[in-house]
Amino acid sequence: MTALKFILPSLALMTALTVEAQQAYNPAQARVDRSADKDLHKTTENVERTIKVINYGNRSGITKVDIGGALLLPDARAEAKVEQKQGRIEIEADFYGLQAATRFGPEYLTYVLWAITPEGSAANLGEVVMNDMMKSKLNATTELQFFGLIVTAEPYFAVSQPSDVVVMENVFITDSAGNEQVEAKYELLPRGSYTANVSRSDLKPIVVDRSTPLHLYEARNALWIALWAGADKEAAGLFAKAERSLQRAEAFHASGAGEKPVLIAARETVQTAENARAAALRRRPSNRVSQGKPAVRSSAIGA
Repeated sequence: MTALKFILPSLALMTALTVEAQQAYNPAQARVDRSADKDLHKTTENVERTIKVINYGNRSGITKVDIGGALLLPDARAEAKVEQKQGRIEIEADFYGLQAATRFGPEYLTYVLWAITPEGSAANLGEVVMNDMMKSKLNATTELQFFGLIVTAEPYFAVSQPSDVVVMENVFITDSAGNEQVEAKYELLPRGSYTANVSRSDLKPIVVDRSTPLHLYEARNALWIALWAGADKEAAGLFAKAERSLQRAEAFHASGAGEKPVLIAARETVQTAENARAAALRRRPSNRVSQGKPAVRSSAIGA
């Protein structure tokens, strides 16, 4: 198959092997607006929210927790079983009534389950991937003992801070009534944080084709977002590594190599691109998302 070369703004992205990839990386889809850098901090003030958190470390046996749909996805729900085993907490959760995350904005592709600590820290527990029946199952393990659970829409699985698109959060039931509960404040990235450096007129929704694995879409999305954050300049080595990983994933997919090699290369792309994005933001003092104490505004989104 003739290789198709795709050029990202200011650099050659990679050689891709499918027309689908060409559509995914068409520079007309989204441009990096370098002139917007100086105004980035004006659109990325963090959102503050509260949640009840529970101490699972002082309880033996299984604690059942309901995770209810927030205003953004009121029909969604989940049933979680939380159990302490050998100093760690195991979580088994079944999710129902999920809808495509793309409904919340062009940058969103998937959902992530988070543990929120009493101090307001957020730990990524894993990706919530729905099947054709709008259901999902997730098994996670954490060393945290005291936390609350939320689900947010995200651009890819490896995000390091939850977005403000909170679609589900824990609702404690009778089984957990005897446990210590407190209310915790935590911070969320507002919508537009990942695309603050892109002209909205150039940002196109991602149309998901079932013939293409979700993790490949996430890999493409992660590389775009890293580019928009300036990773091609501020974290060039990591960005180039992510490019090469995505090139491998695209080649595996185009050649029909099977799901596993595509998955491995795509997940490597996502993690590396996220690392590149985070590094780029740390090196840009004008970006208040990652530099110093971020500004915070309150919000009732999804409450």
